[in-house]
Order: sequence, then structure tokens, then C-alpha cells
Amino acid sequence: MIIRRYWMLAITIGCLCLSASQAFTEPNWVKGVLATADDVGDVQEADAVILLHEVESEITEKGQIKTTVRIATKILSSGGVDDAILTEPITSTMKVKNLKGWHRNSLGKVRSLKKENIVEVGLQDAAGMYDDASTIRAAFVDVQPGDVVAYQYRIEQKDESVRYYRKQILQGSLPSRRIRYSLTIPDGWQLHFSGKNLEPAIHQVSENRYVWEAENLSWRPSEPYMPPWGYLLRRVDVSCYNPTGNQTRQFRDWKAVGSWVWDIHEESFQISDSLERLATTLCLQSVEPSEKACAIAEFVRDEIRYVAVEIGEGRFRPRKASSTLFNRYGDCKDKVALMRSMLKAVGIPSQPVLARAGGRVDSLFPTPFQFNHVIIAIPLDSVYAPDFLSHGATVSGWLLFDPTDPSCPIGSLPATLQGTAVLITSETNGALYVVPRLQPEDWSRQYTANAILGEDNSVSATVRITDFRSRGAATGHYRRTTPVEDMIEDYRERFAECITNPIITNFLYGANSDSSWIAFNLSGEHVTSVTGDYTLLKLDFFFSDSPNDLPDDERIHPFWFGRPSRVVTDVTWSLPAGWSFEKSTDSADSFCDIGRITYQL
Repeated sequence: MIIRRYWMLAITIGCLCLSASQAFTEPNWVKGVLATADDVGDVQEADAVILLHEVESEITEKGQIKTTVRIATKILSSGGVDDAILTEPITSTMKVKNLKGWHRNSLGKVRSLKKENIVEVGLQDAAGMYDDASTIRAAFVDVQPGDVVAYQYRIEQKDESVRYYRKQILQGSLPSRRIRYSLTIPDGWQLHFSGKNLEPAIHQVSENRYVWEAENLSWRPSEPYMPPWGYLLRRVDVSCYNPTGNQTRQFRDWKAVGSWVWDIHEESFQISDSLERLATTLCLQSVEPSEKACAIAEFVRDEIRYVAVEIGEGRFRPRKASSTLFNRYGDCKDKVALMRSMLKAVGIPSQPVLARAGGRVDSLFPTPFQFNHVIIAIPLDSVYAPDFLSHGATVSGWLLFDPTDPSCPIGSLPATLQGTAVLITSETNGALYVVPRLQPEDWSRQYTANAILGEDNSVSATVRITDFRSRGAATGHYRRTTPVEDMIEDYRERFAECITNPIITNFLYGANSDSSWIAFNLSGEHVTSVTGDYTLLKLDFFFSDSPNDLPDDERIHPFWFGRPSRVVTDVTWSLPAGWSFEKSTDSADSFCDIGRITYQL
């Protein structure tokens, strides 16, 4: 997974069509919101409440999209002040116009938004990301609990390809009194939409107008063991097209999507003389096709620096393979175009693959814009090797590889791509496939310790932690690229939850063919607590006791245990001479449909 670190450049905007006339009286919709702002209903412990969030979009046959947004928020506590800040992305083809805002304080005084309270934030990056996208931000100063902040603006967007796509979030965690999203498309056009967690939102269709709305959505707090918010958002994804228009501008089905992506990638799929010479040189010591594929994969993965330049068509169109090779940098699609060209130079076929790192793909909603990543597929029979079959990187006769992930050799995939849908593109037969989900053994860890309890309740132990298969590849790369001091500090903080003043010495790490490991000595002042006449020993000091105080019948979200995994802890204790012990049970075994937890003393 690529982690991008951004720095922000803020520029005061002078061209948002704002003028002194904006000191006018607030419009009727704002008056209506303010008149009922004190009746927020049951908001429990929320920091803010959305009083109104209304989005109205209309698209023309020429691809012009006009959207009006109205949003009003009441701040309930100091923690909700940031929720009164407006954030809206813009690009070279999408602009924010006529932005206006109103703020009513707890005394009832209303003021309008000033030009100096609006900035454009451009995202740039010295660590691998260059983008022409920016963000409009607007905020009032001195917003306090009890205040209401409202904004209205228009988004103007032009999409000459007429492949309209929008992801509209209806609710995150904040309670919402009224939300509404409407889309009007030209007569005769087709609409695909995908809804997630929409209940109790109501969907209505009137000729060529589609509306989703809901009222009085309750607060959704963070909870222990809840899924990531990306899975919980109430959202609508929509895409529309003209069925009688240019066939290349339609996404009727996944074949059409795959064909469109294929055509774009074929333009960058080329073999220059220098590229062919390099591919041949890399494979001089390779006999089998699998060995050649590994040599080329390692070069593209390790020698081509990841840098995303997503400006204009660069958001979806890869650069020429020869340019990426010359520059020695590129993003995921650039790396795929280069690797495909080098593979072709040595006689190995391949195809580009759309993937989604994290999140889900709706198989009933054909659009390339559900995806956020590009990887490569190689026909397995052209590079067959037994090792390629054991790490969950094959699907329906294809070997998948991500040339951007430095921790994964060919034959493995990042855990974020396991169990997700991918689109293997083709000129005529692009299709969705589901990558096999990781098995617990593929993401497994073994904790081992020999511990000695001192008379003074101190502890000293020799510790070894071993990760296997996919987890071993990931942690092995992490340990090779992370300073030892940082790793020691991470473990010291972890053990501090169970041991007083933990000290780690003799820290070593390494890797075997299918695993990676660390080993060290651990000591601390206390690993026990006193209860009555007994000294309670924390047998498994690798994990802190963090009971879940939230009863099942009070939970809002489902449980989330993350990716399938297997964890084994084996701690051997030596007690002081003359000490005796009592235990409540020798073993326990708990299981449900999604997991099993066992222990044995």
C-alpha cells in the first residue's frame, strides 16, 4: 500500500464570483433551517448535527453538469467546530461558483461569509504524488457550540466524454435531520446506480429524475471492533450515458468498461530498442518463463520509483512505457504499461487489470471509476511455476501481480487486494473476477516467550515473533525499511500496557524462505497485580486486557475482526522457588461463524 504524505499550499481565492452584495438577507431555505434549528431531536453524544444537506444535479446531452449544494450544520460541542468547515474538491474541469455562507450565533445574530474566509488548498507532494486537483475550503471564525453554519454554492463541471459518475455520501457518523440528493438526466438516457447502507433512505423516480432522501437519521458513534467507515457510509454511486450515442462513450456492461480501459492502455504499450535491450539483459540468466517474469517484475517493482502525476488525462491514461523507463518513475498504471512492454519483449503476454485497494466493487454497477488501482495479469500457463499457486495471486488461469507493492514478490498480492473484485481488461472480453480471500494460515503469526518471574514481581524473557506467508512478506519489508529504534519503541509502547517500565535489548530480525522473524530480550519491573491474598500474573503479556464494555444489544455497527488471520501465543513461565499457583480453567474454546478463539494452560 502506498502511503502519501501531503503538504498543503493555501491560496486566497479572488475569482469565486463573490461581491459586496453578499451581505444580503439570508435566503428562504436558510431562514427555514434557522427557524427550526433548536429542534434537533435525539442527537445523543454527537458533536454536531446536519440540519439540511441537499444536492441537486442536472446533466445535459453535451456533458455539462450543474449541481447546487445547500448544507446547514448546528454545532453541539467544541469537538464539532471542524464540522462547520466547508470542503469541496475542484479540478481543471470542475469549478465551484457563487459560494455563499451564513453563520448564526447563540444570540441569534446572523452574518454572511466574507471573501477572505475562502481559500483554495492545492495538494502537492514531495513523496510521490502530483495532482492538479485542489480543494475549496470556507470557514467562519469564532464558531461556538450552539451556532448554526450554512453554505450554498454551485458546482459546474464539463465532461466531454459524457461518462458521468458521482459518489454522493448521504451520511457518515453525524445525525442528519434531512438529506436529499436528486439527479436529472436527459430524456432517453440510461442510469446505473449503486446504493450502500441506504436504509431508511427512500428512492423515488419521476421520468428522468432520480431522488434519494431521508429524514431524522440518528447518530452513528464509533464503537469497539467496528468496520472501517468506508464500509459504513450511506452513499449512492451513479453513472449515466446516452444509449444512442458514441459506443466508446458508454459503459453498458463490464465488457464495455474492459474494452475502454484496454484501448487506453494499448496506446502506452510499446517496445522501444532500449526497453527491449534491458528486458533481454535482465533475463540473460533466466531459462524458464517464470524466471523471466520474476526478473522483470522485480525490476519494475524496485527500480521504478512510485510517483503519481494525475493531471488531466493522466488520471486514467498511462504514460508511454519508454517515458516511464527513461524517467525511472511512474504510478500504478505507468508501471503496468512498462512491465507489460518488457514482458512482451521476451515473449510473455499480459493484460492490465483494474483493482480496488480496500473497499468493495459492486458487480451490478459497470464503471471503471469504482476502482482506484491498476495491476497486471499474466496467463498462468505462460509462466507456470508451483510457487505461484500457493499465495492467493491466481484467479481463473491468471497470475496477478502488483508492481507498486515493494513487499510482494511475484506470486503474491497485497492483503488489501485479497478477496476483492478485479476487472481483467480485454479488447472484447473484459470480465470481473473475485480474487481468493486470504486464509488464516496466509496471514499468521507465532508469539513465543520463555519468561522468568522474579521474587519482586519483575519479569525477564526471551521473545521471538514469527510471521508466515503473506504476513511474513509484509512485515519482512517493514523491518528492512524501518529504523531499529522505531521498531523497539513500538514494541516498548505495546508491552507497557501489561508490564511496568519494559526494556528491550538484543533486538534482532531476519527472514527465512516463507517467514520473517524478530527476537529480543524483554525485562520489566512488574507483570503482576495484587487481588486479596493472591498475586495475579498476566500470563500472556503480548496482549493487553481490553474488555468490551459495550453490550451486544446496544451496538449499532456489526463486529469487524479485520482480515482472516491465525495467531498463536506460547509463553513458558518459571516461577520463584516455593511459589504455588491456582488456575480457574485449563482451557477454553469459543467460536462463531467467522472465527475461533482457543487457549490452553
